[in-house]
Amino acid sequence: MNGFLRMICSTILVLNLLVIVSVAQDPDEIRDAYQEAKMKCIDRNWTEAIALFEELFEKYPGNKYEDDAIFWTGYCLEKLPGQSQESFNTYSRLVNNYPNSPWVDDAQVHQIALAEQFVLGGQESYKDFLHQEMRKEHKDVQYRAAIALGRIGDKKALPVLEKMKNDEDYGNLAIDLIAVLTIEKIPIDQEAKRIDDQKKLDLIYDKDQIQPEEDESSGILVFDTERYAQYRSMLRKDDNWSREELTNFALWHIWDTDEFKEYASLASEYDKKEWRRKFWKRRDPTPTTEENEFEEELQQRIDYARAHFASFWNYSSFKYLPDQHLRLGWPHAPWDARGELHIKYGEPDFRSVQGWHTEVWTYHRYSVDFLVKQYMTNIFGNAITAGELSYSTYGGYGGRIRGFDHLNPLSSMQHLSASAWSNVNSYVQANFIFNHEIRYAYNYKADPIEGIQLAFDDALSQEKDKVLFRYQLPVDEFELISQPGGFEVRYKEVYCVLDEDLREVVKHEIIRRIGNIPNDDFKFEESILLNLPEGKYTLHLRIEDQNANNLGIFSQEFEISNL
Repeated sequence: MNGFLRMICSTILVLNLLVIVSVAQDPDEIRDAYQEAKMKCIDRNWTEAIALFEELFEKYPGNKYEDDAIFWTGYCLEKLPGQSQESFNTYSRLVNNYPNSPWVDDAQVHQIALAEQFVLGGQESYKDFLHQEMRKEHKDVQYRAAIALGRIGDKKALPVLEKMKNDEDYGNLAIDLIAVLTIEKIPIDQEAKRIDDQKKLDLIYDKDQIQPEEDESSGILVFDTERYAQYRSMLRKDDNWSREELTNFALWHIWDTDEFKEYASLASEYDKKEWRRKFWKRRDPTPTTEENEFEEELQQRIDYARAHFASFWNYSSFKYLPDQHLRLGWPHAPWDARGELHIKYGEPDFRSVQGWHTEVWTYHRYSVDFLVKQYMTNIFGNAITAGELSYSTYGGYGGRIRGFDHLNPLSSMQHLSASAWSNVNSYVQANFIFNHEIRYAYNYKADPIEGIQLAFDDALSQEKDKVLFRYQLPVDEFELISQPGGFEVRYKEVYCVLDEDLREVVKHEIIRRIGNIPNDDFKFEESILLNLPEGKYTLHLRIEDQNANNLGIFSQEFEISNL
C-alpha cells in the first residue's frame, strides 16, 4: 500500500511540475518576447535587441525560438564596433548546438565574411576556417569561402573558383579572381623594370587641393535674361517644395545657362536622372566606393539651406522687388542669398552680423568674403557684394565702385567693359558670386601616395578584348614592417572600370603583401588583367596602406581596339 501511495504521489508531483513548466513556457508569451527583440533588431537598436534576446534565453531556456534568437544576436553583435569576435563566436554557438537549424547556412556565410576581415587584420589562423568552409557541401557557403580566400590572395581557392566560372551568380567574380591569382609576378629580388615618367597616372587625391584663384578675365560668367527666365520658372508662391524642386534649384546655382537649359529640356524623369548620375559620377572623389561624397555633400547643403535660410520677411511697409525677397504668397526661391552661397561653397569659416539684415561671410580658404543680405536672393545682383577681405586680397584691380551692372539681367549693359573689369566687385562677382560651381574639398586625413607609374603590357596586344596594366610603387611611401630576411608592405588594392556611359563594368579588391623587401629604395610592381569588349574606358585605382594612414586614388583613361 505504501508503494502504491508513493507511486500516486510521484505521479501527482510530475503532473504539477509539467503544469508549472507549461505555465512558465507559455507559447504566446515566448512569441511576444521574441518578436519584441526582433523588432528592436529591425529598428537597428542593436544593444537593446541583444539585451532582450539574452532575457529570452534566461527566462525561457530551450524555447522553440532559441536558434533564431542566437542568429539575430550574432547579427546585432556584428553591427556593433569592436564586437566582431563575439559575433563570430555566437554564430559558432548556433552552428554547433543547432546543426539542423535553417539559420546554420546564413550563420556560416556571416562567419566567412568576418573571417576574411580577421585575416586581413593579421589573424592568419582564420585562413584554416575558410579552407574548412570551402569544403562544405552547401554551394553558397563553399563559393563564398573561395571568394574570400581569393580576395586575400590564397591560391588554394583556385580549384573551387574554376568550378564557379559558369555559375550564373558567381561566375564573373570567379573569373576576375582567377585572373588576379594567376598573374605571374616579377621576382622580388630583382629590381622592377623602369617605366617612363610620361606614363604616370593622374593624381586625383591631394591634401592641398585648393588652389588660389587665377586672374583670367575670359572666365567671367555673364548673367543673362535666359538665366533669369530659368530662375522665374522654378519659383513657387507657396512653400511646398519637393526634393526634386530643391535639387533643381541647387543645380541652377552650380550649372551654367546652357547646361541647365539642356537638362531642363529633357522630357522624361529617367533622362534627367541619367544626366544627374553622369554629372556626379564625373566628380566622384572616390570612384571605387559606393558612396559619392560630392553628391552627398550637395544634399546636405540643400537641407541646411532650407533649415536656416528660408525665413520670410513680411513687413508690408517696405517695398519689394518681384522675385527677389522671400515673402509668402509672392513668387519666391526656396532660400535667400545665404543659401546660395552655402550650396556653392559650404559653411563659411567666419560669419557675423553687420548692419540691417546684412551678414559678413568669410572664406579664408578661398581668400574672399561677402556682404550678404538676409531674406533676399541675388537675382538682381544686389544681395551679395565683395567684403573687406576681398578688397584687401584683390585690391590691385581697382577702387570700391559698383561695377557689376553689366551682370544685371535688366540692365542695358549686357556685355563686359574694360572699366567694369578693373574693379574688385566685378572680379569677385565674376569669379565667385555669379560663377556657376560647387566647391567641395575632399581632404582625407591621410598622406597621399603619389609615386605610382603605369604601363600597358604589349605582350597582350594581339589578344582580343584583353589588356594588362602594370603599376609600380616605391616602398618608401608605405610603412615598412620588419620581417625575417627584410621588410614587408601590405596594402589594399581596389579598382573599378567605367565605360563611356560612366557605368561600372568591373570592380575588384584584394589585399596584397609584398615581402622580402631589401630596403626603402626598392620599387615593386603588380598587375591588373582586364577582359573587356572593344571601347573606351576609365580605370580608377585606390591604394590603401594597411600599416599606416597612406592613401592613393588614381585615374587613367584607356581604349581597347581590335583593329
